[in-house]
Amino acid sequence: MATLRHRVNGGFYIHKGYPIRRPGNANDMFFTTIQTHPRADKFFEDAAYTDGAEIEPEVFYALVLDGDITSPSLIRREITPEIIPTHVVMCAAAFTSTIKIEHITRHPMILQSKYLHQFYLAIKHILPRGKPHSLAAFLCIGKHLQEFAYRKECLARYNNS
Repeated sequence: MATLRHRVNGGFYIHKGYPIRRPGNANDMFFTTIQTHPRADKFFEDAAYTDGAEIEPEVFYALVLDGDITSPSLIRREITPEIIPTHVVMCAAAFTSTIKIEHITRHPMILQSKYLHQFYLAIKHILPRGKPHSLAAFLCIGKHLQEFAYRKECLARYNNS
């Protein structure tokens, strides 16, 4: 379980983490301190996370894909959606393709979003009630999945020409 902690000198860090896939489908578990970058700190502040709060897996993986958290283990690998456990990717893909949220995904603020913090602020503006952490994270992961699939398709076309 990833736990958010406050740094004494300001900002945050994450204690432990969730599994990251390695080549060959083995999982690498985080049992280390994970540093947060300023955009992640801003997200945690705006989303009202408190010291000791559990970070949802989808939020953790969205931050990994955004490059907003880092650890020695993450530095040594290429960050792509392939490092995220399959069940999280499948949830994000299924969630972002449902008809019920189609009106949200077409909103200009969502279309312009690239990072978890931007998705969070857009959803909070569109749906002011509740805590939209997971919705923002799934939309962010979905965007990374689309971009990754597009890059793979472009590379395949280039290699075949």
